[in-house]
Amino acid sequence: MLADEVVEVTARNVKINQEYDIEDNSFALLTFSKGAVVALDISYTVPDSFPYGRDLYLALRGTSGVLSWSPSFEGVKETLFVCSDAPEFAPATRRHIEFELQTQPGYAGASTVHFLSDLGRAIRNGTPPAITGEDGLRALEVVEAVYESAESGRAVRLERH
Repeated sequence: MLADEVVEVTARNVKINQEYDIEDNSFALLTFSKGAVVALDISYTVPDSFPYGRDLYLALRGTSGVLSWSPSFEGVKETLFVCSDAPEFAPATRRHIEFELQTQPGYAGASTVHFLSDLGRAIRNGTPPAITGEDGLRALEVVEAVYESAESGRAVRLERH
């Protein structure tokens, strides 16, 4: 999305639920080579009364606008919030765009179906998929840097390949 690579990771993992051998909260700042910073908050500790037992959203904030999406989990009706003062959107834009997804079984539902469909198309057509094996490797390197930073308490620089 940014056409850029993560170059530094600062992270902290928190383990609250002692029943499981894994952290239930992970926080990270990912710094990209061109200066963008991504904040990750991956948490599974919310009150039992919290809707669907978890809190998840994706927000992109930049100098020209904001996009924010909270998956509905139990349904297929989704809302994307868009806000911008950029001249291309004159007059200033602030709106909620509603859309529906087809219900799909399995973990991540429609997202998984789209990923697998794209992968199948790429194999059939001999073209690169939207998410490559190289992308998967880079993601794993970032995850490993999150663990290293959380354990050491220091920022971790990623080597460029």
